[in-house]
Amino acid sequence: MLTLAIVAALVAASSAAPGPRMPGLALRFGEPVAAVDSTHAWEIDVKAPKGKVVRKGPARFFGVPADVRLFFEDGVLARAEAKADSVAPAGLDYVRDQLRLAGFQRSCTIDDPDHEQCAWTGRAAVVTLEIEGLKLSATVERPAPPAPVAAAAPDSAAARADSAARAP
Repeated sequence: MLTLAIVAALVAASSAAPGPRMPGLALRFGEPVAAVDSTHAWEIDVKAPKGKVVRKGPARFFGVPADVRLFFEDGVLARAEAKADSVAPAGLDYVRDQLRLAGFQRSCTIDDPDHEQCAWTGRAAVVTLEIEGLKLSATVERPAPPAPVAAAAPDSAAARADSAARAP
């Protein structure tokens, strides 16, 4: 009986283990609210939609001081947003360089010298980064699961030949 209890505890612990690190933050996807609350003086976001768990507070995003909001789903960390005004150009370059060095691929919808809006896609996260002048806005979340691949329909000529061969 004791062995069964130990196995059940190990399975529960492994299924609740946090996931990969959130790029730019000292947090992991899947961390429970209590674990995140113990890392920092996060405040409860009273502007959060009813029934949603959201924390907010000052933190560093890739070393840049920012206002951060953390969003939880089913009691675990699922997404983060960071906003910063008056970021030095070197700080903006540092954020881009860190994403590039971590292997993230950049895809931009706006790529002007004074305004860029890019999705940086990595193996375990997507960072949507908007830089306008010296303002930075970022969203960090898990990538969407891949869409299921539908089975290919058989070639109509091959299907007719196959059914003709089976006919008596």
